[in-house]
Amino acid sequence: AVLSTAFGSFFIYRVRENKRAVFFYHARDSETTGMPIEQDAIDDVGRLLHQKEDVGLALRYFRQANTSSTPTLYLTMLIIAAEALAGETEIEKRCEKCGNPYRYKSTNKDRLKQVVGKDLYHEIYEKQLRNQLFHGGHFDETEVVRIAEQMHKQILFGYLASEYGLKSIHEIAGAPRFLTFEKGAGFVELPENMAPDL
Repeated sequence: AVLSTAFGSFFIYRVRENKRAVFFYHARDSETTGMPIEQDAIDDVGRLLHQKEDVGLALRYFRQANTSSTPTLYLTMLIIAAEALAGETEIEKRCEKCGNPYRYKSTNKDRLKQVVGKDLYHEIYEKQLRNQLFHGGHFDETEVVRIAEQMHKQILFGYLASEYGLKSIHEIAGAPRFLTFEKGAGFVELPENMAPDL
């Protein structure tokens, strides 16, 4: 049903209190437009593949953030991507009861601050937004939208581009999401005595 409404033509006819108007949506196949991969982008892929640490996992989370359907999921995936980029460090502590030392792994906070920046680290971690998101707490959706937008730019331009010397990263405004379908929609008034027929 979802695919049929997204990629198939349809109309909606209101039965009651309708002055002969329908909402009409039309979609059809169109030829895709090829996107060239320039040498800078090929070189950037090589730089990422030859890193000592595996950045592929973090980039997969980053890609999932880009295709998220809600601001909350968008920010959640960006946080996971940032923590994957930061990596882990081993923490050593002593038990308060017996005094024996113990170790555990945790996100490398120093590197995490480099990934997200000082201000966003304060917003997300010190103000507990991460815990509220990950553990079902209450949060301001407007703030989530604002922080997610800033975090995306920080990870991409502030960290990835500078840390790995990436040359092909540029900000793109208004990039199309549907490349294989032409579509149009609007209200259409029907002539008198004409039955709606797709």
